Amino acid sequence: MGCGGHDVTHVLRIVNMEPQIREVVPGFDHYEYRAAAWFHNADRSPDFMNPVQVPKVGERMGEPEHWRFSQSFEVAVRKLLEESPFDCDARDRIVDAAVHHGKKHDSLTDSVLLQALRLADKWDRLGVMGTNAGGAFYGAYLLPYNPESPFGVSSTAEGGMSTLYHNFFRILEWYAMSEGIRILVERHPERMRIFLAVVRAWGEEIASGHGIQNEVEQDIRNALGLHYDAWKPS
Repeated sequence: MGCGGHDVTHVLRIVNMEPQIREVVPGFDHYEYRAAAWFHNADRSPDFMNPVQVPKVGERMGEPEHWRFSQSFEVAVRKLLEESPFDCDARDRIVDAAVHHGKKHDSLTDSVLLQALRLADKWDRLGVMGTNAGGAFYGAYLLPYNPESPFGVSSTAEGGMSTLYHNFFRILEWYAMSEGIRILVERHPERMRIFLAVVRAWGEEIASGHGIQNEVEQDIRNALGLHYDAWKPS
């Protein structure tokens, strides 16, 4: 489990949404999905203290077994699966899904399990919990918005965002990019409505607090692209 939006509650929601995900991406194994869900944010776990991201962690005498993992996330997950009942092919699929779920787009070579986990991870961000996750994870080192130029979104790459406001549009872009997300939103439109209501409320409060024009709607339009009309204010 990771921390700040990548914690046990995020994992449990992904585990519990399996039936919804299976309706959109059928064909993956139930147990492989659950294993991949539990491992997918292990690289952000405070218990590991991110050894898979810190160079030259190495082996520490007298420390718990998890300190002995390689700095490679893939090697760490394989280590965790060594005593599991999964066969080699299943382990490969679980590791691949856990390590690569954060990739922005599906590709033709992605397993069904990877597609399912990626969709679940994105779907969990589109709703009330998703509006909180960015602040929980990035809030220690990103401003809520740029007071000099709060509106406009230059980058939504995970390492390129400079404010929490930008993270909202990283999530909204998934709606335009992912047919699976659009199918889920069609079945559960309240989640999209709530998410957009929060983003618009941010815009109103930012504009009011600085005595400037509220340009949040243009940012929403840019993120949703051709799908904006379905969600524009009535």
